[in-house]
Amino acid sequence: MLLDYRTWATSQGIHYSPFETHRISVAQLEAVAADQGVEFLPGDILIIRSGWTEYYRSLDTDQQSSLGGRGLRTYVGIEQSEEMLRWHWDHAFAAVAGDTNAYEAWPPKPVDGKMETSSCHEVFLSGWGMPIGEVWDLEDLARECRELNKWSFLLTSQPINLPAGVASPANVMAIL
Repeated sequence: MLLDYRTWATSQGIHYSPFETHRISVAQLEAVAADQGVEFLPGDILIIRSGWTEYYRSLDTDQQSSLGGRGLRTYVGIEQSEEMLRWHWDHAFAAVAGDTNAYEAWPPKPVDGKMETSSCHEVFLSGWGMPIGEVWDLEDLARECRELNKWSFLLTSQPINLPAGVASPANVMAIL
């Protein structure tokens, strides 16, 4: 299931750069789902389009190259909070993915002078064993979903067969 946060946010007058910290809240994800008319089912794979790829492609090659050399890396993603963790757990997602660098906003937000302790990455991966897809090109999929007004599809992926590997480039196909 694709939630097209970027299109929804633009329609709501929410302006942000995907290369700056922008936290997507549970309420916003629920609003996107309601706007798209989707219903979550246990075992869904949740994919969130934040517009990262769209924005990246709008940059010239020098600007693209300079992104990796930034002293402070910042980007859009879901908020890191207990509410967000509970929301993902309550919906029983099988996996999550997005077009941004880490699925969750970066850097974490300081709470009472300390960094957030509700890291979605740690909980999803090591706590729940739930895969996270990152830096997916969702532009064609989002366009097709909008044209068809269909936001759910069969998603298949085969990782590289790499003994003792801990990550793999996505080899993903959505069948609408």
